[in-house]
Order: sequence, then structure tokens, then C-alpha cells
Amino acid sequence: MERELLRIKTAVDADRVTLSLYGELDLSSAPGLIERLAGVVRAQPPNLDLDLIRLDYTDPTGLSVFVTAHFQCLDAGVQLRFLNPNLFMRELLAVTGLEDVLSITTTDAFVGA
Repeated sequence: MERELLRIKTAVDADRVTLSLYGELDLSSAPGLIERLAGVVRAQPPNLDLDLIRLDYTDPTGLSVFVTAHFQCLDAGVQLRFLNPNLFMRELLAVTGLEDVLSITTTDAFVGA
């Protein structure tokens, strides 16, 4: 039995959809996230959060998914935030310059983690 590299938990609260990512985002797991994001963006919630607190790893494919989601949300009028990147993700976003492009937010949930 093959291990699931990326799990995605969806939470809906009034005007906000949160997708919490668990595990690894790479070439093999990206299609599942792309599909889930497309469905959420089509529904056009006012706000979409990608919670990265439990995302252990991503490769360039995963970063590409983040950038594509950013522009798709801009086009659809959906406010996209990337929540709680762990140390690995913060460093990766800084090195690639994406911290200057994407809306990165740290919430109380991260401080308590």
C-alpha cells in the first residue's frame, strides 16, 4: 500500500475556506492540491487560506502551485493567504523571493504550536 504524501483538510467558516496541508507537496502530490484549489476558486469564496503549519516539504512544483493559485485567486477576486509557514517553508519562501509576492500570515495557532 502506497503512503499518501499529502493530506488536505478543508474547513469552511462563514466567508473563509481553509485548506490545511499535511506532509509533502511535490510532483506526485501536486495534482491533488491543484484539483482541490480549482474547486474552491470556482466557488469564489471571499477568502481562502492555505495553512502550511504541517507542510513538511515542498519542491519547485509545489512552489509553482502556490504561485498559480495566487494568480488564479487574484483573477477570481478571492483573497488568498498562506498561513503559518514552518521554518523550512519560511526559508524557502524567502530564498525564492515569494515572501514578497504571496500574502504570508502567522496566526495564533502557529505561536502555540
